[in-house]
Amino acid sequence: MRFHLTLLAYKASCSTDRQQVTVPRRFPLVIRSQGETLAVRQVSCLGPVRRWIAPVLLLELACLFPWSGCTVRQEGTDSEPNAREPAAHVPEPPRLLLVGHEGLATTIRREWLARSGQRLEVQVITEPTFQEWIRGEPPVRIAADAVIYPCGYVGELFERGVILAAPDYVRGPTSQLAEELAETDILPGPHAELLWGKRLVALPLGSAPLLLAYRQDVLMQLGRSRPETWPELHELARALHDRDDGAAEDGKGMVPLSQPLGGGWAARLLLARVAASVRDPRTVSDVLDAATARPLIAEPPFVQALESLVADQQLSGRSVDLLPEQVWHQVAIGQAALGVCCWPVRGPESPPNALEGVGFVPLPGSNQLYSVTHQAWSNRSEIARVPLWGSAGHVASVVRGTRRQRATWSLLLQLSGRSLGTRIALGSDTAGPFRSSQLVDLRAWFPNNADDQTTLQLRSALQSTLGATLGFQVLRIPHAEAYLNRLDQAVLAAVAGDMTPEQALTGASHDWDHLLSQHGRNQQAKAYLRHLGIEP
Repeated sequence: MRFHLTLLAYKASCSTDRQQVTVPRRFPLVIRSQGETLAVRQVSCLGPVRRWIAPVLLLELACLFPWSGCTVRQEGTDSEPNAREPAAHVPEPPRLLLVGHEGLATTIRREWLARSGQRLEVQVITEPTFQEWIRGEPPVRIAADAVIYPCGYVGELFERGVILAAPDYVRGPTSQLAEELAETDILPGPHAELLWGKRLVALPLGSAPLLLAYRQDVLMQLGRSRPETWPELHELARALHDRDDGAAEDGKGMVPLSQPLGGGWAARLLLARVAASVRDPRTVSDVLDAATARPLIAEPPFVQALESLVADQQLSGRSVDLLPEQVWHQVAIGQAALGVCCWPVRGPESPPNALEGVGFVPLPGSNQLYSVTHQAWSNRSEIARVPLWGSAGHVASVVRGTRRQRATWSLLLQLSGRSLGTRIALGSDTAGPFRSSQLVDLRAWFPNNADDQTTLQLRSALQSTLGATLGFQVLRIPHAEAYLNRLDQAVLAAVAGDMTPEQALTGASHDWDHLLSQHGRNQQAKAYLRHLGIEP
């Protein structure tokens, strides 16, 4: 049976089959029905009626419903000493929107349910749909409190006003949530993905850095050590090619060096190869001139890196459509001696004994540095490795306009924290560690097939890659994927032999210049500085 009371413009409802009664405005009530306590939210009366509305409402409830078994008392009285306390109101957790990764959404839902007992709403949309939403005029308002997305969209989302920077209570000197954030525990590589200028605008959910995997037995047979520079890698691949009389070119024998060139990875592979030749603590510019926003991708170091990439690919004679996880699979089963891949995948592409006989090192470096200012090469005092950051991985941000900003930041901090963040990354097929504390014991990531030596070697490679003091960040300015797609096409054209590396990159540079003009050169230039961690 359900009853309603109307007093002026306010309503109260009492139900014997409901667990909660809501009374608008604020004053404390506890309503009991047939021996059961019904939780009532705090309500208040505004204006001059505050002094008399509550007692009148209490009186009328008591007079109207004496037969219903429903009694009313003010909270805090002792009229029923044995009465149970009102049930605490537990708010629903913030809603999440996740771009293009159903597996990650499933993991987040499962881990949050196990941790809190609450179901978490995680809506999944495709990346093309996401692009349409954020690039509308004005952008489509995201009907969620937070968004989880590929890290390359950080700049565009912030520049378009879709996401918020971390407030003082998250990151400030007197931050109430500093312990949950544990910012110093986040490795430099993943941490760079979270910043736009000097502001923290996202939280990490896992990185997937590029490493060099190799068959230990093959190197031992050749009497070769692990390559330190890209030219040394080419020499090693050439030696493997000659040993097998070029069998790999005919689809037979072991591939000397497998490279990821499919799915947009050709451009990222080129950036990984050129990084150590253009980045230095004293330099700022990489793909664009920081002062003029002039494209630099047709400069000598990029041409040299593409020439080396093409020469290495010619030694294998295999498909140019491989993804990093497929490269890893080739190395793991012995089809390739060397492979540039993301850190080992824990999915269907990974055999049970995947780590057996496999070694890992950071990507090769360079003993030369090119100066754009002086248009000249110089020798480094020692070999420098500059890792590629932001090539893959998801981050999470709070959506502008949410009415639950503090609760949403708290949720994201837990999802990316030391405990739950590790479990979520472990549940993903491609996400790797993003905190220093997660590198302490990597056996949790490979519980069944990693010996101590392999684990230590992998930890060292990840620490050198993600923990480096200097890295080369994949472009993150608005419309970054358009620039990277054009660079990707240039790399593939050179690999196919349709153009020389210099011709391909010169054409891509012209296209980049057009994109800069199309999207506003001044705005793109400022965004590029923020991408580099500089406030214009």
